[in-house]
Amino acid sequence: MTHVDYINPKYRNDKSLKRVIFLDRDGTIHVDKVNTVEEKDLEYFPDTFSALKRLSNLGFFFIIISNQDGIRKGKYDAKKMHAFNQAILKDFKGHGIEILAIYYSPYLPEDNDYSFKPNPGMIEQAQKDFNIDLAHSYLIGDQMSDYKAGLAAGVNSFIVRTGIYHRPLENDKLFNNKKAFDNLGECSFYIFNLENNK
Repeated sequence: MTHVDYINPKYRNDKSLKRVIFLDRDGTIHVDKVNTVEEKDLEYFPDTFSALKRLSNLGFFFIIISNQDGIRKGKYDAKKMHAFNQAILKDFKGHGIEILAIYYSPYLPEDNDYSFKPNPGMIEQAQKDFNIDLAHSYLIGDQMSDYKAGLAAGVNSFIVRTGIYHRPLENDKLFNNKKAFDNLGECSFYIFNLENNK
């Protein structure tokens, strides 16, 4: 079952068709320090805000979708995670970037919950909540589980190599190597060019 940590009150009842950038959290928008939930450990990448601002200027909304198995493992609780997410929301707003929603899955892979990436449950729930045009939206994450969740939901998906869980992506039959980027900035420029060349 998909859990909701935040819904932007301005858009709670807005059912207009939206294009969205789905963002993984840890290792994608901030440095993954393993079970990162302390505000003092919140460290963004140098290009996080400039990259997202570039995509925001194209008219995209942002939704964070995050596996948070640390809750199930007892490393932290949902209250701690919420406080960390609130810090992210505050920092994003300070840079003129609004988040539409934050969804999370507090399970383990062996729980086989449909919300836990690589399953597409969080994306599908977001689509129901906000009337998202999935075919014209994008997903950016740092792991194959993110990429596969996007593919399963019919979202054009990309990987950034800024995470800590490295594995040879090229060995996965589902992966298109042209969709891996060194950082969020490179990925945002690629999407920017895709959109402007339509």
